[in-house]
Amino acid sequence: EGALAWLRGNVRAHVASAARPADSDAGLSGFSLPEPVLTPLHFAKFGGMLSGTAGVDSADEEVALAETIASILKAKGQERWSVTPDATVYDSIALMAQRGIGAVLVMSEGKLIGIISERDYARKVVLEGRSSRLTRVRDIMTVDPVTARPENTVEECMTIMTQYRIRHLPVLAGENLVGIVSIGDLVKAVIADQAHTIDQLQTYIGCNYPG
Repeated sequence: EGALAWLRGNVRAHVASAARPADSDAGLSGFSLPEPVLTPLHFAKFGGMLSGTAGVDSADEEVALAETIASILKAKGQERWSVTPDATVYDSIALMAQRGIGAVLVMSEGKLIGIISERDYARKVVLEGRSSRLTRVRDIMTVDPVTARPENTVEECMTIMTQYRIRHLPVLAGENLVGIVSIGDLVKAVIADQAHTIDQLQTYIGCNYPG
């Protein structure tokens, strides 16, 4: 449960902190919150959180983790970088360094046939004393990589990554490659959603606690 458990723990801590009254209100007791100024939809999203931390596990966390990969690709763009199986490992690593990415796709005749990552380079070239300039991508790439579909959720993809101990998921619509997501993309998407939630909670609390 590695990445997912870590993410959930941080989400709960942040939201619980945002929902806690300020120190100046610590002595207040016996009052009830006024009717929410948020829309019914937003209030339903926050309802469990405003009564304490018991509901942090539910509504908002599930909203974030239920976001689909299609929406993440729409936000980040479908740009992806690839090499051919006959390219050298050196060229692949140079491309990763140039683009600031940790893996590149291996394509042949428009089809995804593999993926090569920094981990592949470290384990299969460096540790084995091979030359990156003489080794071909086809010799060290991961063949038939695990993939995701656009309709998969963030939680599903994080579970897949944890299960297979991978950090990148090519995204296929049928047999067509539509993008790639990394563990960083998934964490960023959830954190962005939680930041928005925390901002709204802080605004709600600041506007409605008795002064």
